[in-house]
Amino acid sequence: MNNNIIQYLEHTASRLPNKTAFIGEDGSVTFSDLRSRSMDVAAVISGRVSPGESVLVLSGKSITTITYLLGILYAGCYYINLDSELPTERLSNIISRVDAKLMLVDDSGGNLAKSSGFHGEILNLSAPPARSSDPVGWHSTVDTDPMYVIFTSGSTGVPKGVVTPHRAVMDYIEAFSGAAQISEDDVFGNQAPLDYVAAIRD
Repeated sequence: MNNNIIQYLEHTASRLPNKTAFIGEDGSVTFSDLRSRSMDVAAVISGRVSPGESVLVLSGKSITTITYLLGILYAGCYYINLDSELPTERLSNIISRVDAKLMLVDDSGGNLAKSSGFHGEILNLSAPPARSSDPVGWHSTVDTDPMYVIFTSGSTGVPKGVVTPHRAVMDYIEAFSGAAQISEDDVFGNQAPLDYVAAIRD
């Protein structure tokens, strides 16, 4: 039985290394490359945050963002993904409610991150340096640990963060794959923003 979501990627990258994992406007990436690039991200941030800590992501809908999210999980941390198209006031509101000391951004997210009121370290790892060793933080992650925090639409005017553990996502994947008879030959077309729960499930 898997203990965390990264074990799914480890298994698939080992079994189908050359299979395409994602295709986006910024190109495509195989499962092997996705694993490698995500681990490169993890190696950089592992020296800045400890396993179990949160990391903010302010990046567009791209393969880079996917590597950020998985890299954070490889580091044994959990992510809070922010939509760069959100109003600055809402971004600032969310950022003020989390205890994160690191934010990963892409080229377009850097200036927005500075104007959002975030006072921690801001890193652009669109092209992270090659790692000298593999990150190990994810080895200690268990299924009840947080995988991500997603903020509600804020119908009360105040966004509320919902913590989701690895087990919740793994159970959903297993149940949905079985019920919908998903095979490795199926391809998902994702249209949801990457900070939305439907995108995480995809």
